Amino acid sequence: MFVLSVGLHSNTLKSLIIPHKQNFIFGESAIDNMPTITIEDVYKEIKKLEKEMITKSDLDSMAETMEILANSNTMETLRKSDEDIKKGRTKKIDSVKDLIKEV
Repeated sequence: MFVLSVGLHSNTLKSLIIPHKQNFIFGESAIDNMPTITIEDVYKEIKKLEKEMITKSDLDSMAETMEILANSNTMETLRKSDEDIKKGRTKKIDSVKDLIKEV
């Protein structure tokens, strides 16, 4: 099966689904009876799909999250950091010099 699309105007398409391995001769009336789809209709359908799609950035973020969650050492470090913050075991760093002193 394939789709035959005929551009009749700059903003419309006529489409017809044709079964595979069959020959058809199309007269003027056959094309006139095909459903008309405007570029605006196509644009609206694409926008609907985009709302439900996940972006590459979202996928990358999820992959990074899964890597962190799967690494027990990283998760333990995060737990300890959370505990340090809750107990006030933090230091204020105002400059790169301060940061280098801590390392």
